[in-house]
Amino acid sequence: MKYYQHICAENDASGNPRRLYLLYDGLGGVEVVDEGYSGLAGAVPDYRERIALAEINVSAEEYQEILDAY
Repeated sequence: MKYYQHICAENDASGNPRRLYLLYDGLGGVEVVDEGYSGLAGAVPDYRERIALAEINVSAEEYQEILDAY
């Protein structure tokens, strides 16, 4: 099974969104996709084939740590 999880932080000082998706392939692999302004369908084209996990709100620092880790 494939999954996706929406991770959200507050917008930056210029109002730009800080949101990303963690994509799990079901085999232990994880991919990070920065949402930007594209929304779910733009960031995760195969979202209908994935199971949605709970959305998580994080701090701006945690958001950046996730991006840097992947």
